[in-house]
This record gives sequence, structure tokens and C-alpha cells, in this order.
Amino acid sequence: MNRYEWVSKDGTFTFDAATAGWSHQYEELAQLSNMNTAIEIDGVLVSCFGRNLSISENMESSDDHGSFKQLTVASRLDHPSEDVDVEAEVLFRLYASPAFLTITALIHNNGPSPVTLGKCMLVSGGGGSSGSTASFLQLGDQPDHIRVFCQTAWVINNYVAPVSSNSGIHTSKTVGQFNNPASEVALTSGFLTFDRADTQIIYTYESEKSSLNLEAICNLDGYELVPGQQLCSETAYLAFSRDPFTALENWALRASEHYKPKFAARPNLGWVGGWTWRDGFSLETYEEIVLENSAAIRHKLGGFGIKNIWTSIGNLKDMLPGNWNEENLEAFPHGWEWLIEKLEQNGQKLGFWIAPFWIPNKLSNLFEEHKDHLLKKDGEYLFNNYRSPYGKSGTLPKEERVGFYSLDGSHPKTHQFLRKVFEYYNRIGIRFFMIDFLYAGSGSTPGHFVYDEYYDRTKIKGPEVYREALKVIREAAGEETYLLSSTGTTFQNVGCVDAVRVGPDIGEGRPLIETMAEYPATYTIHGWKLINTVAACMAYTYFTDRKLYYNDGFNVLTVDKPIPLEEARATISMFGLSSGPVVLGDDIATISEERLALIKKCLPQYTEMARPVDLFTALAPDTPRIFNLRVKKQWEEWNVVGVLNAEASPLTVDVRLNELGLNEELSYSVFDFWNEMYTGEVRGGSVKVDVPAYSIKVLRISEVRNHPWLLSTDMHVTQGGVEIVQLDWNADKGQLKGVCTRPAGEHGHLYFRLPPGWKPVNYEGLHVAKIREDNTVIVTKKLSFNVETLTWRIDFERTAEFKVGNYAGL
Repeated sequence: MNRYEWVSKDGTFTFDAATAGWSHQYEELAQLSNMNTAIEIDGVLVSCFGRNLSISENMESSDDHGSFKQLTVASRLDHPSEDVDVEAEVLFRLYASPAFLTITALIHNNGPSPVTLGKCMLVSGGGGSSGSTASFLQLGDQPDHIRVFCQTAWVINNYVAPVSSNSGIHTSKTVGQFNNPASEVALTSGFLTFDRADTQIIYTYESEKSSLNLEAICNLDGYELVPGQQLCSETAYLAFSRDPFTALENWALRASEHYKPKFAARPNLGWVGGWTWRDGFSLETYEEIVLENSAAIRHKLGGFGIKNIWTSIGNLKDMLPGNWNEENLEAFPHGWEWLIEKLEQNGQKLGFWIAPFWIPNKLSNLFEEHKDHLLKKDGEYLFNNYRSPYGKSGTLPKEERVGFYSLDGSHPKTHQFLRKVFEYYNRIGIRFFMIDFLYAGSGSTPGHFVYDEYYDRTKIKGPEVYREALKVIREAAGEETYLLSSTGTTFQNVGCVDAVRVGPDIGEGRPLIETMAEYPATYTIHGWKLINTVAACMAYTYFTDRKLYYNDGFNVLTVDKPIPLEEARATISMFGLSSGPVVLGDDIATISEERLALIKKCLPQYTEMARPVDLFTALAPDTPRIFNLRVKKQWEEWNVVGVLNAEASPLTVDVRLNELGLNEELSYSVFDFWNEMYTGEVRGGSVKVDVPAYSIKVLRISEVRNHPWLLSTDMHVTQGGVEIVQLDWNADKGQLKGVCTRPAGEHGHLYFRLPPGWKPVNYEGLHVAKIREDNTVIVTKKLSFNVETLTWRIDFERTAEFKVGNYAGL
């Protein structure tokens, strides 16, 4: 039998033994044809479909992803060296509903000598081992319309761009996508596993030939496979789809099914300070600022769930990273354990910043203690040329300040050191960590500090070595401890942390240190360019949120004056739309009441992240700016749409209802959250949104009812997503009843829309206004939460005009 073919609901997989190539087709629209699978052995790339080809079928099996068919192709590889005796087994699995294909290679060294493995090209445009037929990728008509979605596995530089850009060559880490809007078909390609080797997809387009191709590469990066040993590659993933958004979300769901990550039941709510507005490094005592804010949070934000109080660098002896278990008794004169007890009295936990892979090159004995288990490159210690401006280091000339070496994540002494640090923290009660500058030890992913010397050669260089250390940290810190990763790889942290910083620093102040960009201030305002960058990072990574970890999109929430009001509103809006972790950066002890009220509008968090509507249409260098949060409650579903304008000119966009998942045959009410204004009804087509320069519009779009119904609230960006527990309309009695929840002592307003022909039975406690253009009536009800949960009711009746038929047809 030379040809093996499987057909699923969405696609067909074929392996042709005669040409030793495989194909994958989607409907009649798209296909990968005559692809190869190959591996680099001792510097030579050879096909995995070599001599003595044997093929076996497993027609029906299942795993965590569902049912699948498996084809195993085994052969002895045709390597030019007679001393190389390597066999490969390539496992193809075609899953059903929704269909996707996975490819995994098992490499066996049967020879007498070790072999060096390089790139394992699980998807290769090599045209099969015979080379008799050229490989190609077809993705509908008009290939010049195709966009490519690329990830860096890093916080910035992700993008969506025309496939013809960048000379038609694009590289994406771990997952990426071809998307053809002209034919409404997408191909998501990447890896279902990515915890051991560097994984990347290379997309190519030759415009002269209108030729597309891709390669999915698991880079084994010089791994030495000894005689008698077997190595399993990472698992590649291919899925065709009509909907590019759902396709990305499905990839993350499949990866989640594989890794089964455990993370905190809710994203972090905390505070970080000591440098924003007040300087605990030089002007005041850090401990006093922390205690003042702890008490202020309990008093002013009690009931909102602010749990973690995060201190950074100032808690360390000499403010020197590396002195992880040594206290700074000048900044914290009573010590950590005393402070932990004080915070616990306010229902809060102490948290620390730590860069676990860093070893300072001076001002301590740490280098001498750890120099035998540091990473190296070309015989030299791998050096992170970040020069610490804090503490004793900050008193030195800039070029003489402390820099850092990188711990080897595979070395037992590294594990021993990290375990000692984090077990001590766990024992005294530290329950939050921001583990930072992780790229110091993560190697090839994302690739900022690449090394070639490390201890345990049974581990693959890069993600596997890195994760060995991360697993130690996770275990030693304790399951109940919240871990936030930063400044490093993203996807590869799955299963080891609770949240991943998916964008650059924003919202953080800095102490009064002359070399800081903020000096002689403690904060920088008018940061719209940075806001736009961080919003884009949130957009490009949205699909991993709550599947692999919590996406920490907007870092620190700082909104107090003199931050301009529109800038503060944009920050609050993006935190609300991300529904992710929140770390307050203001001095809560002295914050203005107006800005404190703003903070409450994104607390607590909703349970989903907004989807970037224009992800595949805002092509680089443009970035997404339209975010759609679908809020789902038992009593209603609606959309909260944020449109960000970080430019100096006004912006007008038409947001199509079908892009929001709405029915163009229905009518929808639109409410402008920040302007507290009903803007009318829309039906079919699109919603026109006018956004002034340097501002954001947040709209609630909900289906029009033919009876009194909720229009919005002013209590939360989701406008009902967290503050309204229940809402019921009794048509027989004309009664609208609801249950709302906010911390005791809070106030807020509900907005209702009454179609023409309705009015309240009793106007007491209500503000009622009629809109001149269409006679719609807007009712506002104030709520005062003397208790956390309030039940209310409003009775309505038909107006006399309606009863005599003046509103016939409504």
C-alpha cells in the first residue's frame, strides 16, 4: 500500500509512500502538499523518511484532545556518514471536531557513536525525501492578500503584517498564523508542546511566483544523542479554520489540555509602592510608606480584595539583587517578619520582587560562591549588562555599577540555592513574587542571552534547562504563593507561574535617582505612545489568557493627579477590558477622592479578557485599538467595546456589528460609559465611534428590549459584569427587579432605557429624562450600599398616550 488517506469533517490527511511526502487539505479551499519531515544530524539535514520505510495505522484512539487517527512512519535515515545509524519514527495524528494535525518525531541512535542533533523540521517544504514533486501551500485565492501573525515569545515585537512585507520572510516563536481574508481561511501553525526546545515557524512568500510555504522547527540546538538513546521532539500543530480568532483560541485550549496548568483561582489584586509620588529609597522610610498604604487600602478599598503588598529592591540589604534573604534594616527597621504580622492584621500578604537567575559581579561574595554553576558563552561567563542604580551600586560611576551573571538552571547547586531562598520566604509568609529578568536564564527563547556551556547535557539547551529552575521555584515558593513572571519568555512559563507579564513596564514610578528617566520627578505622564504599545501587546497575546496563565497586560495601575484625566481613564478602561491582574501604583494614603473613585471602576475583575476586533486588519506598523469584551450573565449578554486613540488627531472608526458577534437584524442600544450618555440605537451595518485625540471611548452595546431594561451602570467598566448579580423583568406586573453587590459604603447609579410608551409608577428616588429626538426615556437610580448586597425594584406602567394608540407599532 503506497497511499494512506484519512478524511475528517474538516480536512484530509494523506501520506504517499512512493514520494515519501505528506499532505493536509482543508475542504476544497486550502492545502499543504507534498511536505517533508527532516532532522539535522551532525550538521547534515536528512529526511525522516529514509530506507526500509515501514508504516502502521492506528485507526481510532483518544486522549485529552479527543479522538484521533494515528499513522506511524518509521525508517533508517540516509545519512552520508557510514558511522551514523539513526532511525526515526514520525507520528501523525489527525484529530476531529475541530480538526487539527499533530506531528511528532522519535529519534533513535543505533550507532556506536554519539550524534549531534540540530533543527528538527517537523513541517518542511522539502518536497518529500525523493524530491520528485515540489511542496507548496495553498490558502485560498489571492495569496497577496494574506496576512501573517507572528509571536516573539517576548513582551514586544509581535505583529500582524502583509505576507509580502519583510521580503516575504517571517519567523514566529511557538505559534503563528497565515490568514487570507479574501478567501476567509486561516492556517494556524505551531507547537502543541514547547517546554524543552526552541520552537519556531518560518513563513515564506515569493511574490513573483505567488508561492507560500512554511517550516515548523523544533531546534534541538546541539543536543548530543548517545548510542542506545531515544529522543522525542516537541509536537507540531496544524489547523485550518474559517475564523482566525477561534483558531488561535483553539490552539491555546489544546496546549492547556496538554499542560493542565494550575494557577490561582483569581488574578492578583495588590499594591506596589515606595517610589511613585513618595520615595521610600531616600526621602522617607519604606516601611512607613508600606504601613500607611496598607491601612489606607483597608479603610478606603476594603471589600475590593486587595491582598498583596509588593515591595521591590528596597527590602534587600544594600538594595543589591542577589541578597535575597538579607534584610535592609534601614528601610525596614523592624524586619520582614514583623511587617508580615502587621500586614496580616489588615488581611494582606507581603510580596517581593526577585530576579532569581541573577548573581551580582561585585559588592558581595555571591559570585565566588556560585561561579561553578553559571552559564557561559564562548568560555566566558554570560553577563547581563544591566547596571543597578540602587543602593551601594548606585553610588558608583555608571560604568562601574553592579552587573549580573546568569545561574545555570540545570545545575544541582542552582536548585539548592533557589530552594533555600524560596523555602525561607515561604516559611516566613511571603505569598507573592514578581520573578523578573527571566531572560537571563531562558537561553534561546526568547534569545537575548544565548549560552553554549551548561551542566546537565541530558537536558536540551534553552526552555528545558530554564524550566528545571522554574519548577524548583514553583515548588519551594508553595502552591498558595502567587508567581508573576516578567522580562523573559512567555509561553514557556506554562504550568510554573500564575501570571505572565505580556507587555513592557507601564504605570510604575521610580525613586529620585539621577540616572532614572523620571528624574527629577518620580513619574512620567503623557505616556500615550507607551499605552498604545502595551495595548498592542495585550491584543497580540489575548488568546492565552486563562488558558496557559493569567495575561498580566497592563502592569501597574497609577491614576492620581497630575496624571491627565483622559490618561487615567484610558488606564482604568484597559485594566477593565483585560480583566487581568491589578497592582495599584498610587499612594493610597493620600490619593484624591476623584481618582480613588476611578480605581474602583475596574475592581473586582471580570472573568474574561476582551478580544481585539482589529487584530488582523491593523497591519504593522499599525496596531490594534478596538477591544470587544463579551459579557455573559445568566440574565443577559452584551458587549463592552473600547476604542483607544493614542494619537494627537481625532479618530473615527466604524465597528461592524458582525465583527462583535452581533445579529445585524436586531437593534442595539449604545451607552458611552465615560460620558455617561445614551447615544441611541443601531441596527445593521456598524457603530460609528468618534474618539477625541488622546482618549478612549468605552461603549456598552446591548439588545434593545420593548420594555424597560438596563442600559448601563457607572460602577464598573463592564457595566453590570461584576456589580449586578441578577436582573428580572415581570411583564405581567410591569416590574423590573435586581440584585447588586458592592463593598459596604459604596455608591453607584443604574441607567435604564424606557421605550416610548412607558413611565415609572413612582418617581421617588429616580431621575427621569426624555430624549428629544425619539422620545426614549432614561431613568437613573442611585444605589447606596449600606450592606454589600442590595435588592431593588422599580414598577412601570404604560403612558396614557400609548394606551390611546399614539405609539402604534411599537
